[in-house]
Amino acid sequence: MAERSPGPSDLPVFADARVDDRGRLVRARMSVNMSGTRVTVTLALSDIGEPVRVTVPRAADTVPVTEGGGVPNG
Repeated sequence: MAERSPGPSDLPVFADARVDDRGRLVRARMSVNMSGTRVTVTLALSDIGEPVRVTVPRAADTVPVTEGGGVPNG
């Protein structure tokens, strides 16, 4: 189980997921309201089982993450 980051109050986050008839995740959506600003992130997955091409960035183009917490930025 993931540890919870300490903070002054809870941040309610609502999420739903859809699966296809084979039980594979095909869509996930997360909504959060932060100080009156609502943010919704939707992830749609398609072409399941097809090869994927990935270009790895150069080390100089990356930023190390030493810790995480809260809602992801970006």
